[in-house]
Amino acid sequence: MAMSLKKIGAIAVGGAMVATALASGVSAEVTVIGEVSKDIFVKDGQPNCYVVVGANAPSTMDVVSAADVAAAIGSLCYKESTVDTGKACLDVHVCSKSDDELIYDHGTLLTEPTIFITASDSDYADDLVSNLGVLDVNDMKDLQNIPMYNAQVSSEYALVSKILEDLGNPTLSITFNINERTITNAKLNINQDNINGNELLNDIKLALGEDEYNKFIDAILSKDPTKSDIVVNIVDNGDGTYTVTIDLQKVIEKLKTVMDTRISLGSMGTMLKIDDIDPSDWYDIDDDAGEVLAVIVKPDPNDPESYVIDKKDALYMSLAYLDGESNPLLTRCIDKGMVIPFLGSSWTVGKVDADDDYILLGKCVYSDVMQEGTVYDLGNGYQVKVSNILQDIPQNVAKVKVEILKNGQVVKSEFKEAPFTLYYKEGDIAVVVHKAWQNIPQQTGFAELKILTNCKELDLGKEYVPDWKIYAVVMDNNKLVLSKDIKTGDCVVGIALRYEGDKLDGLENGDELSFPEDYAVFKFDDEDKKDRLYVYYSMDTTKSICLKPGQEQPILNADIKLNEIEANAIKPCPVSTPIAKLDTEISLDAADKNLVLIGGPVANKLTKELVDMGKISLDNDSPATIAVIPGAANGHDVVVVAGGDRYKTREAAKYLIEKLAELE
Repeated sequence: MAMSLKKIGAIAVGGAMVATALASGVSAEVTVIGEVSKDIFVKDGQPNCYVVVGANAPSTMDVVSAADVAAAIGSLCYKESTVDTGKACLDVHVCSKSDDELIYDHGTLLTEPTIFITASDSDYADDLVSNLGVLDVNDMKDLQNIPMYNAQVSSEYALVSKILEDLGNPTLSITFNINERTITNAKLNINQDNINGNELLNDIKLALGEDEYNKFIDAILSKDPTKSDIVVNIVDNGDGTYTVTIDLQKVIEKLKTVMDTRISLGSMGTMLKIDDIDPSDWYDIDDDAGEVLAVIVKPDPNDPESYVIDKKDALYMSLAYLDGESNPLLTRCIDKGMVIPFLGSSWTVGKVDADDDYILLGKCVYSDVMQEGTVYDLGNGYQVKVSNILQDIPQNVAKVKVEILKNGQVVKSEFKEAPFTLYYKEGDIAVVVHKAWQNIPQQTGFAELKILTNCKELDLGKEYVPDWKIYAVVMDNNKLVLSKDIKTGDCVVGIALRYEGDKLDGLENGDELSFPEDYAVFKFDDEDKKDRLYVYYSMDTTKSICLKPGQEQPILNADIKLNEIEANAIKPCPVSTPIAKLDTEISLDAADKNLVLIGGPVANKLTKELVDMGKISLDNDSPATIAVIPGAANGHDVVVVAGGDRYKTREAAKYLIEKLAELE
């Protein structure tokens, strides 16, 4: 029965082909005649032979052996070149430390729950301390024990202190309106430069806390000064305004207590800050994003010389905010395609999914315009294709069909109006389509998009790592709220990880709390000083980054750019001409390369010619044989792989494949 290589699959060799059906070891003895050397099969990284199988071979086993030998030879093929493309993967290691704070000095200094904050920007850390009311009291459980509400301290209670110093008087009268229990239009009843009554009331609100502030309002509305311990006198002016005399000394004492329970430890210079979260100008903004760490420390009620970090009392946040601003109230809602930090690395936002409550992050490998019909190769068999774009001119909208392919087969596709995100979870690939259009004649379409790989789906409310849960940070009524149930229209300004493990008590010198992925630690350290204890944040971490030539990415607050790659390298070389042939396609007299003949004289006519010429002796009783016959094919060498039957031929082929592997 005649066989065709096309019918059984063309036997071609490429860098990606792997030999199949290889046995480990050969059970029968194999007779080897001559020297089996690498240059018979491969020369200068290219195939130097043809593998020849009989067109009329009585068994397909010879064809399988030919395919396996061809693939094994292919694995030896390479070419040496100077590499100037590809990518380089680097490990970046950093060490850093925040400011420290003394909490024990021959006796307890820290007597109230105190929050310690550091950030990638010292101004942001300081302003977050001054404006910590933006954190919802339910987000860090013990914040309700610290009177922090939505009010900004005027340079750490400097305003009320200045008034008191200038007046030399512990009381002050202020006139204002009250509308639905909210004070507005406050005016000081004395002439003071650079002092605003509303700013003063913000300080008062912060100093009192929510409960006492409500008592303050009740005292005014009922005209009963005894309901608030800071009110001296109340006068209803009869025109909707009130003049209230306030004991500023008490306000200062309360405000100082508040300020002493929240402390900025400045910045850690290695925490990541993104200076432009919209590098592709999709949203025409130039805003920033940075990282924040916060831990609440409390005295241990069971040990006056140790401390406690309770469940929900440690927080990591990645926040987006307006360009150049450090006020945490001036945040920016994140959206598809923006770049934000997450645990020291820069990530591109794939989507914020309000239906399934997750935030998708990925590493951007392509950010540009793709023409309709073009394909981007991601490697590992994956490709992204913009297959079709249709534009409705009257409606000025364009629909885009984007496909993700694996080994040429579509595994995920979407055909809809931009913007949208196509996410293939099984391959950790996402395509973020920003917009699409057609050229003027409507002949060609274009899509502006980003392709993300190594995607991670942050499931809100679920553990990211043991003891740390992931949340969206939502700006809601001027407060940063941690949410595991986001809704369409929510202003998600960042991502948070909150400690939700067991209470850590008895904390003393040498103890620490590690943030996820060992990104940073919060330490208790005596710094080799007797009867003293300090707290601070430190970082000793390594992050990996892969870059293509010309690409630049921030990592651990350093911008890493790969200018070029220059190296000598060996890489697999695809073979364009098949090295497998039928014995009807080649002759001994016309061969232009060495020949590897698979099969004995019955299966392969070229082997029979050699037997008839007396170059080799083979019959039905021959063992598995590999014979090298120099110059037998038009001056080129011949390797015969054969035996007395098809099984012996198969054993000889397996043995040759093992020998080829040893030659790599």
